[in-house]
Amino acid sequence: MNIPLSKNSRIFNVDFSNLQFGQIFSDHMFVCDYVNGEWSNERIIPYSDIKVSPSSRVFHYGQAIFEGMKAYKDNNDGIWLFRPDENFKRFNISSKRLAIPEIPKNIFFDGLNELLKIDKEWIKKVSRSSVYKNFVEQKIAPGEKASSEIGNMYTASIFMSFLSMLSYHLKNQKSIDGNNVAFISYGSGSKAKIFEGNIEKDWIKKTKLIKLFENLDSRKKVSIDVYENLHKRKISSNINNNDGIIKLSKISKDEFTEGLRNYIKY
Repeated sequence: MNIPLSKNSRIFNVDFSNLQFGQIFSDHMFVCDYVNGEWSNERIIPYSDIKVSPSSRVFHYGQAIFEGMKAYKDNNDGIWLFRPDENFKRFNISSKRLAIPEIPKNIFFDGLNELLKIDKEWIKKVSRSSVYKNFVEQKIAPGEKASSEIGNMYTASIFMSFLSMLSYHLKNQKSIDGNNVAFISYGSGSKAKIFEGNIEKDWIKKTKLIKLFENLDSRKKVSIDVYENLHKRKISSNINNNDGIIKLSKISKDEFTEGLRNYIKY
């Protein structure tokens, strides 16, 4: 494969903490020609404009394909792609539909692998990118604040995450009326569920009644012995000095509710 490398890298002029989608490009690109009934003349060249004839079908019939993949590094600087085989399959499926000659697998992956090696310094650790950090901070972290103070809740975690997100935005006075919320759960048995909800206009009124973080802040630290005695129903006094105490009442043994823990408030 012919690989004339770029003499002056643009990587030193890029602010990786503030990347803008579709405006920053690495130093090289993979190019391949279709001549005499086959793909050939594979090469990696410095990133540049493409010379295209005005009669090209891409202009007259929209005969073009787009496939996007994300490359990132792990903590050992290994380069990873997410299911590139599927991108290759979709690329050639689109080729058939648009009457574009299919590209051979070896040309596709040889060009891809060489391009990743040459421009490897452009690939950053995903956990350090501004896009990743901003997404986590804005979309995920608000739903994790309560659970980080509570611990493992299994099924309750998805609902606690929702309450945490609502309480966080209430505290920060951020309007989320009408926003869509994604609920994603995954179990150790490889069973997952994804569904979507919509924030109603009276969410502020409802969230204020819950007082989630106020209740968490008012908790009292107890020893392991006290904790175990609470679950064994050996303590009947109110250890929090508030308006009641929630205790384990029974563990169901019925056919359809076996293992269900029932609590009552005294």
